[in-house]
Parts: sequence; C-alpha cells; structure tokens
Amino acid sequence: WDETLGVHESVRVGDSPSYLSMSDKIRRMFESSDWDALIPIYKHIWEGDDRQMQEASAHVGMCFTWAMGDLELTEHFMDRLPEDCKDKHLFTALLHAHRDQFSEATSSIQLAREEMQSSLISHISEPYSRGYQQVFRCQMLTELEEAIAFRTTANDERKAVIAKTWKQRFLSGKRDVGMWLKLMRLHSIAIRPIHDVDTWIKFINTSRSAGQLTVARNAIFQLLQDEANYFHEVITGDPNAVSPLVLSQAKNYTYLKAVAIGQQEQQVPMDVVPTIFGSGSMAENLSTSAAWESRLYKNGKNGKPDALYGVSLDNAICLTAQPALVYMYVKFKWSMGEYRDAFEMMELFVKTYSDRIGFDKETPKNYVNGPEAVRFSSSSEESKTAYYLSRLYCKKAEWLIKVQQDAAHLAQKAREKAKWRSSNAACLNHVAYKATSPRRRGRRAAVARVNTIFANRRAQSTVSGNPSIASSDSDDQLNCDIEFLSKKQGSRISESILESYRAATILDNKWYKAWHSLALQHYFETKRYEKHSKVTSNVIEKYVVPAIHGFSRAIQLFKEDTTLQDTLRLLTVWFNYSQHDSVVQAVIEGIKFIPLPTWLQVIPQILARIHI
Repeated sequence: WDETLGVHESVRVGDSPSYLSMSDKIRRMFESSDWDALIPIYKHIWEGDDRQMQEASAHVGMCFTWAMGDLELTEHFMDRLPEDCKDKHLFTALLHAHRDQFSEATSSIQLAREEMQSSLISHISEPYSRGYQQVFRCQMLTELEEAIAFRTTANDERKAVIAKTWKQRFLSGKRDVGMWLKLMRLHSIAIRPIHDVDTWIKFINTSRSAGQLTVARNAIFQLLQDEANYFHEVITGDPNAVSPLVLSQAKNYTYLKAVAIGQQEQQVPMDVVPTIFGSGSMAENLSTSAAWESRLYKNGKNGKPDALYGVSLDNAICLTAQPALVYMYVKFKWSMGEYRDAFEMMELFVKTYSDRIGFDKETPKNYVNGPEAVRFSSSSEESKTAYYLSRLYCKKAEWLIKVQQDAAHLAQKAREKAKWRSSNAACLNHVAYKATSPRRRGRRAAVARVNTIFANRRAQSTVSGNPSIASSDSDDQLNCDIEFLSKKQGSRISESILESYRAATILDNKWYKAWHSLALQHYFETKRYEKHSKVTSNVIEKYVVPAIHGFSRAIQLFKEDTTLQDTLRLLTVWFNYSQHDSVVQAVIEGIKFIPLPTWLQVIPQILARIHI
C-alpha cells in the first residue's frame, strides 16, 4: 500500500484530483494507517458540499475513526453511507454498544447476520483464504455479543471465561494486522486497553515485525493514552474503589507527569516520589520535550481534557509503571532506526529497575543469595520487574552484537574508501607529472584530463556500488549512531555483551534463550581465540568452561524434543579441550542434568570422534 500510494502521487496530474483519484488516495492512506494525512483530507471533504465524494469516503472514514478508538465520530459518517454498505449494521451495533444501548445493539447484530447470510452461504465451497473474510465478520458479530454479555453480567467467572476465549481466538487466528486491530478495538468496548496489555503488546510487536511501524506507533499512543486516562480517573475518583498499589501508581504517575511537562509548581514534594520509581532517578531524567499532539484527541473525547496531552511518547513511557510497556517501546524505537535513543533509554530503565529490586550485575551473587531473594520471591511486582529486566539485558546484548558487527563493517568500508582515495591520488600525481612534459599543452590540458578521469571513476563507482559514494541521510544517521555506541562501549564491548547475557540468566535462571545466547557467545569468543592465537588456560577458564555450563543448562531447559545444535556445540568444545581438567569437570557436572534421550540423536557424532 505504501508503494501504490507513492505511484499514485507520482502520476497525479493537476492541483484538483478527480473523484476516482481522491477515492483511491483515501483508500491507500487508510490501508497504510496514515491517520495524520487523512484527517485534513476529511475535514476538507466534509466542509464542502460534494455529496458524492462524502458518500464515497464515508465507509473509510468510519473505519479509520474506529481504528483510532473514537466510536463517537463514526456517527458523523453514518448518514452518508450507501444503503448497500455491508458494514452499516455492524457499525450501528458498535455505536449502540459503546453507548450502553444493548437492546438496540442486539437488534443491529441480528440485522447484520441476516444481511450477510446469502454471501456467507456462497463462500462455503470457496478456498479458506477467500472465505476467511466472511468467517471473520461472523466472528466479529459473535464477539460483539460477548462484549455485551461482558458488560451486562456481574459474574466475574463469566467475564474471565470470555476474556480467556478472546485471547485464544486472537492468538490462533490469522496474523493479519488489520484484522487484529479490529478485534482489539471491539474488545476495548468491554475491556479497556490498559487492562489487556498483553494482547496490545502482542499486536504492536506483530505490527513492528511486519514493518507497519505507523500502525505500531498509533497503537502505542492509544495504549499510553488509556493508561493516562485510567490514572486520571483513579486520582479524581473514589480512592477506596481501587487497590493501594494502583492508587500508589496513579499518584506517582501524576507527579512524574507534572515534572515531565514542566509543572513543578504543583506543590508535590520531592521526597514523596515513589516506591514504584525507586530512588527518583526517573523523575530526574524526564525532559520537557514538545508534545506529540493527539490528533483527534487534542481536546479529548466528548470535550473532556486529554490526560496525556502535553507529554511526548518518550516521556509517557518514562511515566508508565509497567515494565512490559517499556520493553515493547525500546524495541519499537530500535526498529525505527533510532539506535542511540533506544539504547540510552534502555540503559536508563535498566538502572532504574535494577535499583528497584536491588540487583547489581557486578555482584550478582549478592542478589541470588542475599535478603533481596526472599523479598523477590514473595512479591509479584518485583517478579515482573525482574522478568522484564532480564529481557532488557538480553536485548541489550543483542544490540551490542549488532553494533559490534556494524562497526566492523563501517571500519572495513572506511579502509576501502581510503584505499580508493589513495588510488585516485596516485592517478592525479601521475597525470600531473605527465603534464609537465614539453610535449603537453600546459596546465589546462592536465587539469582537463584529471577531471575526466575523476568523472569516469565516479561513474564506475556508481555502477559498482563503491563505498565512497555518499549514502542517504537516514543511513548517515544510522552510521553515526553505530559509531557513537561503538565508541561509548570502547574495547569492552565483548565483555559488556557477556555481562548482559550473564545478568539475564541470573534474573531468570529458567529462560532457555538467555542460557543459549550466553553459551553461544562464549563459544564464538573461543573460536575467535582459536583463529588468532593459542587457547591458553586463561581462555579455557574464561570462555570454554562457561560455554559448557551454558549449553548444558540450555539443553536441560529446552522444551522441544531436540536440541541438536546446542548438543553438537557442546560435543565440539568437549572433544577439543578434554585434556583440561576444568573442562572435564564442567562436562561431568553438566551431564547430570541433561536428559538421556538428548544423546541418542548425536550417537553418530560421538562414535566418529572416538579414537580406538
């Protein structure tokens, strides 16, 4: 859709686009989730008197206002919908359910079912992919009825069953970003986003992985918007209606928001900043950056003030009390190409969360064996913090690996560029020398010849992709971020990677990925020493033995039947360095915890390495 929108812009002729051209453009912008560009277009259409254009764009207008979470605005487009619109009764039912008019919503659902009955029957014999849209529409009508049941019942068990069923359907359905967004907006009629964080995070991560970063950003904003509104309701409502933890989070959120938007005159003393935000380092790091305007929410829903207005997305993340949102957001910023900002934000939260649970990666044994371990095991909030802190450490190590690889690539490009310039300089000196010959026509001929040579070399470089050719502005920014992070870590980047993986295994000692990554990194460091120098006893103790421990633990934790790659690497390290007592001892300790069926798949490799 992004590509088709670009083609549309390139072929559009004149300042006044035709009716069909504008309809196509609106559809493409909607599919690309470009809400910021759609809003002024719809404002222009609805302030005019072109009824045909209003009718043609009404359906997309309803869809994108609903996708942005404002069902009230859908009524604005209802009168202009064509009579044969398939979604008219569906949106009517959604609007009635949003306004707590449940009997009217039920009637509209029944009309929608009757309307789609003929089309559903005609798709019964169609392939799965062609009939999926019709089945999905049936699912939406069913879940809208369940949302009404959720809102009307007082039975908590019934509500829990509905919520669990929604999550199972959501995760087992087709991974389509557009369909998932419709389901989440429908679920939000009964369950507000901040109470369904896991599903929203799953959707945001899926959108990010699919390259739909605009959709992911809009979802992040809506989730943080709902959190701000929820805490505002808690502060202004009955304090006895919520748990003490939620009330404490709301107070901390309100204070830090005041700091973020520069309203420190609100008479909130610095010493009450929070148990949730640790030592107050988060408040000290909040900046007063410009707000990212909330577009349709600029004045809030139904005329109410926007609880998040005046705070940027970065600062809104600093306000949140949920580490899951932080972990999701830093990954999003990295995907946006903001390497430096994402890494610095991650380091800030790593420090904050480490201080909160009393973890120090320099002395991890104190965390495992100290009094914090008892407190951690009995606190669900600290358990969540430790869980996501381990994920942050693991992601930090992965990013450092990428920085290390990209920095090496940039260094290689710089060497090639210097070599290319040296070749050009030699050519220039040669031409200048020839120009001094009496047989030449003087300096002008030499200069002209040099210019021709340089022009030819530029043309060849353009065709062959020579590294001396200037990259785009975005690539330049990425390269600058990579160079900054590489210089910041310095020569300790390899040690920082291992420390981060080690911290992740301590914070979550039953996480397969952390143990596997730690062992693999030690394994690669061992290979690097094998390639460049002799493996000494110091290298054995520093890299080989931890690799054996890591692979053994990873094999033990892996949930599938096969761990072939980890087992083969363990055998490689074992047979290559079995002459060292520390390696033999590490293997003996690790074998105790490895399931016996694991060795059955590598019997041929073991027999091949035995010397008789």
